[in-house]
Amino acid sequence: MNDGPGSAHVALGTLADVEEGIAGTQVVVAVETHLQSCSECSERLSTLRTTRALLTTLPAESMPPAVRERVDTALAQAADERSRTVVPLGQRRLRWNSPAVAGASAAAAVVILVGALVAGHVIHRNTTSHDTSSADSAGATRNTAPSFSPAGMKEWATGSNYTPASIPSLIPKIVTGTPSSPLFGAEKSAPGALAGGGTAATPAPTTTARSALTQEQLRESPQAVLQCATALADGVPTVPVAVDFAKYDGKPAVILALPTPAHPTLLDIWVVRTTCSSSNLDLYFQRVSRP
Repeated sequence: MNDGPGSAHVALGTLADVEEGIAGTQVVVAVETHLQSCSECSERLSTLRTTRALLTTLPAESMPPAVRERVDTALAQAADERSRTVVPLGQRRLRWNSPAVAGASAAAAVVILVGALVAGHVIHRNTTSHDTSSADSAGATRNTAPSFSPAGMKEWATGSNYTPASIPSLIPKIVTGTPSSPLFGAEKSAPGALAGGGTAATPAPTTTARSALTQEQLRESPQAVLQCATALADGVPTVPVAVDFAKYDGKPAVILALPTPAHPTLLDIWVVRTTCSSSNLDLYFQRVSRP
């Protein structure tokens, strides 16, 4: 289970098995016991969970037409060659049962699959880069803050110290509880009254689509919190169920409880440890049951 001889840490592969839920019961118990006293392994598990969560937000990539055509052509040629070659049944079984032939076939399949994925990823990135460059050359500074209201978002500043182990017990308090007063204050949530009894929307922070929001900006503006939540939700406008300005492992952090898409009984808990953006990997993620 350890990284190497004499190592006091859990191997990365073992942590991954535990995170995926495929490790045995004894291994899970041993790892959980070790994590209680090892901050380094806890941090590595946190990074694994964050990376996995970010990967799940990536859009599905379809196989590029050029790659699909090449695969179809190769399969058709292989089928044509087999149809023109008469091989005795016993010999045919022997050839396909050969480890060398089986290994070569598996390797070819992997090469085709990897080529399709890489090609799709490159095409997607090139398209995104082209669109971004066009907008930048036009001098367009886009504000990514969503244009919806933070109504219903519970705002807290508990100062609690969140950890991977304490998140499941602390989240219900900020989701089901009622804050004594609005965190942002009436003067920030509604800086000006409109005719007819309405209120003016909170100005969003001046940021571009690729900039990151600091913890200070999140504390000062509810629209910044909405912008952060939308970035974490892969661009889908999202209102947090609750936000808590507190600590994580003893350091200042912002805790956001977001609704889990298509799963009303779950919550996605994001911990912003430095800045908030869709490309920042200094995040912690955990999915919990909704209280």
